[in-house]
Amino acid sequence: MRRSFASTDFPDAESVRYSLFRAITTDSATFNTGYDLTKFDDLLKPSTTYNAGTNVIDFGVWFYRESDTGDLERIFPISSETSFSVKDQDAPAYVDVMVRILTEEGAAKISAIERGLVFMPAEFGNDYGAWWWSVANAHSRVFVRRIALRSVAF
Repeated sequence: MRRSFASTDFPDAESVRYSLFRAITTDSATFNTGYDLTKFDDLLKPSTTYNAGTNVIDFGVWFYRESDTGDLERIFPISSETSFSVKDQDAPAYVDVMVRILTEEGAAKISAIERGLVFMPAEFGNDYGAWWWSVANAHSRVFVRRIALRSVAF
């Protein structure tokens, strides 16, 4: 979701509307809510104190386990699944962490689109989402890091 930051933390609030931020909560609050992120008001009203990056428009993780043949098998996400839990024996072996960051030109173009300053090209019909993502894809960079996870028996 694009947010308009009316904050003194950013001198030019219009240029910093997409941000990746860190939300901080206690372990007891996390356990008590059953990991339900919708119960944390701070996630709905992010603080610029823990801003990790600007012009971040996509962030995701993919978990994999090794099959018996040694191939990687994705275990999350699977289709439209939004929650993830595993038993110890099915613990993921790898996680891919992805972030997509708009270039400065891309941020300006997306801002112009969202403020209604440019018209949608006819080739997109009435599909605003397809137009938005075509501009975002053309003017962003994607960074992916695969991390090997090690299981530890307690």
